[in-house]
Amino acid sequence: MIEVDVKIDLPANVSGTEYVYDKTQKLLDFGVAKVIWILTKTRRTLIAQPNERWIFTDWDDTVEVLPSCRFELNPLLRSKGVIL
Repeated sequence: MIEVDVKIDLPANVSGTEYVYDKTQKLLDFGVAKVIWILTKTRRTLIAQPNERWIFTDWDDTVEVLPSCRFELNPLLRSKGVIL
């Protein structure tokens, strides 16, 4: 599952970080094999898999979606003319 942060109406007592963590854990508990969050404000990527440490990485790092499917977000965006 690949998620890109979105603007949502959070309850007053829930931060955006808590929302991402809670949703990620629920997806993993449901049986999703890997959750990848693209976090635009911080330009970071969160990669979470069951029973493994969650990894935060920069947009210049390679992210593996599947064994034969990877991406590097910053170079990909630059190749499409998006400069952040």
